[in-house]
Amino acid sequence: MFEQLSYFQIISLTGIVGLNLYSYLLFFLDKQRARRNKYRISERKLLFITLVGGGVGSMVAMSKFRHKTQKTAFKRLVPLGGLLTVILVTVILLHVP
Repeated sequence: MFEQLSYFQIISLTGIVGLNLYSYLLFFLDKQRARRNKYRISERKLLFITLVGGGVGSMVAMSKFRHKTQKTAFKRLVPLGGLLTVILVTVILLHVP
């Protein structure tokens, strides 16, 4: 399957995977910092990474770590970010080289 992907598709999908790993890591770190009363990662940064392609990682992290689950903005925007990420991957995969 990967032999049929163009370089653009491979690079784009790699970037999206990286964004999702990064968003997952940010939620994990923020949860750890919250437990220790340390300097936190801003909600703006968490939501930005979520909406620019890291939505699936954010959704998984939110669920796994039970972090930011009571915040209205996160309840609405993280699923939207997940949907946008899935749409973005679909568009990249359907892109004809």
